[in-house]
Amino acid sequence: MAPSTTGCFNQASFRFLRALARHNEREWFLAHKTEFEMYLRQLRLQLIAGLAGPLLTHALDVVPADRLWVNPDCGLKTRG
Repeated sequence: MAPSTTGCFNQASFRFLRALARHNEREWFLAHKTEFEMYLRQLRLQLIAGLAGPLLTHALDVVPADRLWVNPDCGLKTRG
């Protein structure tokens, strides 16, 4: 199944997470890392990219601009 282009998690994402819960071992994960990249990481990065603009707009109402940045792997962060 191809990953979603909307940034939303799909059935393949949840299927991977269920399998990971059953096989929570480094060796299993490394053997299935391509699936992780396709079904979770890439979709999460798309979701974060889509939310970054609106989050920054609202965050700037509360936090000074020099204390904000977006980390693409983790989302919105604040300094200090």
